[in-house]
Amino acid sequence: MRLSKVSLGSKRRPRRVAGENPEKARRFPIGIDARAVRVALAGVSLALLFGCSRVEAQPPYAEWAARWGEARLRAHEGPRNLAVWAEIDSIESALVDSLSLALGEGPLPSFGADSASTGWLRARLDEALLLGDPRFDRLFGPNWTPDQVESLDPGGRFALPTALFLLERNRPAEALPWIDRYRATTAGSTDTEVARALELDAALAAGDTLAAAARAERILAEAGVGEKSDWAMRARETLVWGAVLAGRLEEAERRVAQWEPVSEQSLFVLRARRRIAQVRGEQVRSDELRLAIAREYPASREARGLLEARARTGFSELSRAERQLLFTVAEATIDVPRLLALDAALAPELNDPERRALALRGARLLYKAKQYSLLRAQFAGPWREAPRPDGDWSLLVARTYRNAGAPDTMATWFETAAEVSSAEDRATALWEWAREHEYLRDFGTADTLYGRFLDAGPGKKRNDALIRRGLCRLLLGRTDAARRAFALVAEGEGAADRAAGRFWLYRVALAEGNIELARSELRQAAAQSGGYYAHRARTALAFAAEGISIADPEGYWAAVRRLIERPEIEQANLVASMARAGALAAGARDTSLSASDEARLRERAERLLLFRRHDRAEWADAARRRLEGSSALGEEAIRVRRLFALGFPDLAVRSAFRLSGGEASLRHPTPYAGAVADAARQRSIAPELLWAIMRRESVFESSVRSHAGAVGLMQFMPTTAEQTAARRGIPAAPLRSPRVNLGLGAAHLRDLADDEPGPVPILIAAYNAGIENARRWYSAAEDPDLYIERIGYRETREYVMLVLEAYWIYRDLLRVQAP
Repeated sequence: MRLSKVSLGSKRRPRRVAGENPEKARRFPIGIDARAVRVALAGVSLALLFGCSRVEAQPPYAEWAARWGEARLRAHEGPRNLAVWAEIDSIESALVDSLSLALGEGPLPSFGADSASTGWLRARLDEALLLGDPRFDRLFGPNWTPDQVESLDPGGRFALPTALFLLERNRPAEALPWIDRYRATTAGSTDTEVARALELDAALAAGDTLAAAARAERILAEAGVGEKSDWAMRARETLVWGAVLAGRLEEAERRVAQWEPVSEQSLFVLRARRRIAQVRGEQVRSDELRLAIAREYPASREARGLLEARARTGFSELSRAERQLLFTVAEATIDVPRLLALDAALAPELNDPERRALALRGARLLYKAKQYSLLRAQFAGPWREAPRPDGDWSLLVARTYRNAGAPDTMATWFETAAEVSSAEDRATALWEWAREHEYLRDFGTADTLYGRFLDAGPGKKRNDALIRRGLCRLLLGRTDAARRAFALVAEGEGAADRAAGRFWLYRVALAEGNIELARSELRQAAAQSGGYYAHRARTALAFAAEGISIADPEGYWAAVRRLIERPEIEQANLVASMARAGALAAGARDTSLSASDEARLRERAERLLLFRRHDRAEWADAARRRLEGSSALGEEAIRVRRLFALGFPDLAVRSAFRLSGGEASLRHPTPYAGAVADAARQRSIAPELLWAIMRRESVFESSVRSHAGAVGLMQFMPTTAEQTAARRGIPAAPLRSPRVNLGLGAAHLRDLADDEPGPVPILIAAYNAGIENARRWYSAAEDPDLYIERIGYRETREYVMLVLEAYWIYRDLLRVQAP
């Protein structure tokens, strides 16, 4: 580690005057368009920066282009200091603010022979479209049509991004001329499929079903009857609905019959036939088709409607088969009250195996819905005698009483699961039982249960169980027994496990007051090749050189907090290899590639970026495969750097993971340096922590969306983004924008740091699992090292360790002298 270059002294931030909130002072009065004010202020600041008294009616594009070039040159040929990158990023952002204001206020410029200014403006507009920059929303009005931008866009380059931009903003009528232009430029190419899909999207978004059906018919005629793509299926549905809406039922039936053989979406066929039956008044046929849909698609709206209709008349008059079908629908739609009513109606006519199976299905649903009180009532009543105490049922009951806060009953059922289950279920029961007693601070019982778990055959969790057992013994003051458990881990095969074992042996030695033995164990942990505990040990030894004793874990974590909250970006530098790659991304030539190969790579990269930014996942996957399949990317480290240079740090890092060994900088790049440095400086959060969290949250993919709906580099839920933005007076959208997402992430970390004076692991746990959970896991009697290991969620525990490990790697890479 190179920590000695950063003082750990008592330098403090300026004290805040009581009642003063600098963030609130930045907000704008209610009723004023905050973005418009920011754009206007940016224009004024840029005018002052350039020595102008105002933003001119015909702005100085040539001068702006020159300033942009100077900024890029300074960034890539000067020092790689992060403070410089923050300054350059601010200048470029001000230029874009002023450009968006100028273009949104007046007619598009006519440059004539001024090729330099034309090229610069075209590049900036290209970036704005690729990034979906909302500052340019006002441009896309009467001044922005295919004919009026012909001089700027003779080849039709803007057609696809403009169409996607407008469709994303629900402006289909304005998008259609651009889609037509795009179709004209892609006729006969593989992009024809994209053009057809966009045309159909725009037609459907316009809300005129008959007009959309007419377009769908023409598109399908061009593509052919056998086309099975997603857009072709949507086109067929549109044609059928259009025919039904127009009263042409025979035509609708004929089309359904024609397309049924090529349709893999039989739900479409069933729905179409039911709709035709409804229009014709064929109620019996409609009901039959609704039953068919419910059987095949129990989570569909038709199935839900069937359940609701039958519930109104009662379940007692239905056949057993229909009640079982409705039970499946209630299960698929998580309709707890109706599921319990159906269970009660079915139970009397089922044999024992059927009754047990039905009760288990119902119990699983109630557990998934977190209806623990209802579950306990069912266990005490209707389901008390139904199931035998097999592994699945016993585990489910034990978990229910655990989550409901009934430890005695929980223990009875965990014991039952451990006695009658398969080997896998037995291990699961003992592990969860032990973890619950550890959480309840009953360390003696937890120690015993971990012992039973180890005796039962722990598999891959052996070292985890030994660490947990050792921690329980350490917290009980049984240091000799704790040493035996940790020593078994320290003698293992994996470097990360050996480091963990040695680190906790160091903590045992501290507990016994043996400082020399503690130092020896800490050095052995630091000597391991990887893992969180190896970095924890190395940094403790580095801090010892700064005067923080290895016998003072609390002092260690206080020093970490000071480092994280004092970014000092002027002392941090970009990783050299990634800075070289960044120069290529900024427009420099990759001289090791032919001009044609470089142009082909850039074209594929821009297409992937465009589809990602506009949430076109299917097209983005195809574009990614096309880019990564290009031989021009090269191999090994060259491939990693080229992917980074093309603007895909996520693909670069994943490619680096596949290398054997290699530079740490390849696995820990520093993308979005200007935005990171700016956010770090504004919020007093170390840039290394932002990169470490970003790496874990999104692997640097700015357009990624999680299954839960979190978006972007720092993985923000829209509601959390809006709350953070409202508190801080900053933009909440678009979340796919690196600058917006990083600004929100840094602000959220600052909020957590301001609200929580505790150690850094609590802040990181709070970012992952929420502040209430993070605080709930902490006890004033425990230090942060114990806190990390006793975090209740495995995912959060691993998250905290991995983020801290990456933070130290980044600090080691960045806190060096600029070459």
